[in-house]
Amino acid sequence: MTIRKRLKIHLLPFTVISSGAVIFFMEQGHAASPPPVTPDTGRRQPISAQTPPASAKGSHLQKKEKIPSNSEVIMVTGTHIANSRIKSPTPISSLSQSEIQNQAPSNNLADLVNQMPQFAGSTTPQNSRLSLSSGLAGINALNLRNLGAERSLVLLDGRRITPSAITGIVDINTIPQQLVKRVDVVTGGASAQYGSDAVAGVTNFVLDKTYTGLKIDGDSGISDYGDGINYHTAVTGGFGFAHGKGHVLLSGDYAHQDGIYSVDRPWNFNGQRIIANPEYASGNGQPYYIRVGNAGTNYALPGGIINSSTGGVTNSLRGIYFGQGGSVNHYNYGSLSTSSVTVGGDHALANDGKDIGLEPMSDRKNIYGRLSYDVAPWMTLYGEGSYNQSEYIYNAGPQYLSAIKLSGSNPYLVDALGSSALQNVSSVTLGTTALDLPYRRTDNRRSVQRYTFGGEGNFTLFGKPASWNAYAQYGVMHSKEQIYNVMNTAKIANATNAVRSSTGQIVCASSLTDPSNGCSPID
Repeated sequence: MTIRKRLKIHLLPFTVISSGAVIFFMEQGHAASPPPVTPDTGRRQPISAQTPPASAKGSHLQKKEKIPSNSEVIMVTGTHIANSRIKSPTPISSLSQSEIQNQAPSNNLADLVNQMPQFAGSTTPQNSRLSLSSGLAGINALNLRNLGAERSLVLLDGRRITPSAITGIVDINTIPQQLVKRVDVVTGGASAQYGSDAVAGVTNFVLDKTYTGLKIDGDSGISDYGDGINYHTAVTGGFGFAHGKGHVLLSGDYAHQDGIYSVDRPWNFNGQRIIANPEYASGNGQPYYIRVGNAGTNYALPGGIINSSTGGVTNSLRGIYFGQGGSVNHYNYGSLSTSSVTVGGDHALANDGKDIGLEPMSDRKNIYGRLSYDVAPWMTLYGEGSYNQSEYIYNAGPQYLSAIKLSGSNPYLVDALGSSALQNVSSVTLGTTALDLPYRRTDNRRSVQRYTFGGEGNFTLFGKPASWNAYAQYGVMHSKEQIYNVMNTAKIANATNAVRSSTGQIVCASSLTDPSNGCSPID
């Protein structure tokens, strides 16, 4: 559980007139939330109130009402059709601005969107921390119906966004959350309009492009265990000029999350694991997997454990492990043992579950700006840009070297076990967590920038309202992934292939033919 404190400040909207004076206005809709609007008004309802009242059902079939001149005309996501009524051939779910402001964590809009039932299996910083080769580490990416984030298109004001990874998916953290006034989700038929990357559907984030005023959000939190400190601040401002013809928007935010680099929690003290159920058989009603306590890794221990041996009596040395000071012990495999996990017995010797990171360290900076100007009644020109920078650092835990092959004549092995124990043994396979070596660590840095220039407007064509929209967009993404303290398997193989030289010293076998290769044997 995380304890959070939140501060939110909303200042009055204002405008600048030609004399240089500043006029403040009461901001509409802040005093009280408007009542839900039925589908006949043409406005989307929040997802908590999508069912119209009984009196409204079928009303659009009984009478063709005249649409008021001041009704809101929206662009229907998934159709590109502007309409003051929701008449979309595909189902649309929406999050309203009030829902976003009241329910969304101030530094993570994706968490709120992922609560909608259409989303499953979305990518988060927690479950993507080791997604290195694809560049997804630390990303918040939406996944509609668990069909894959690469098949779920994300739009901003109906336009595609610069991808945040080589797979083409978008990090929701790059969207200016304070300016989002609506989120539309289309889950059917979107590929016909947008292409194959919208097979699962489309999520469109609609910004409040005419926001006027200044608002400041801030929050901080800490876990019940005194770690995982996090804080976030965001500032957004907007004002009009030239008697309302022009409008300026600027939004920025910064978020930081301390990493939790070990699973030091009571629920993990007794070694919780999910293992294959030994009682399972097809049709017997038993679950395939079961959860067990007092379980731990049995194939890799801090000092090393012999998992197999060849020559002589096969696996005669299995279970011998080396403790502190080089002591030789026999591992207790407990009441239940698989190829990788022991229940009971010496399960606590590995203790590896506590050394893996629970939460990555994250640091995120975003800035967004927009300028628009009405050059004519039928033309508005605009330009907008954004820059996003993020870094995620994760502790991947100790090294797992589970298949180190040692010769039966390895001098370190002979000194520890004695020549009689190794009689006729040709080789052994050793597993270790190598706690004397640095832990593995990942560092993922990403920057995304986007620049858009365009125009839009409304006009009358043959006596009927029409609209136009054109834009050009440029975006670039840079990603840098670094993995620290990863073993070089070739060098490990050389270092563990130890022999005695003619002088009686223990050296690497490769050094006999190349004394200058810099190899040092590992005990």
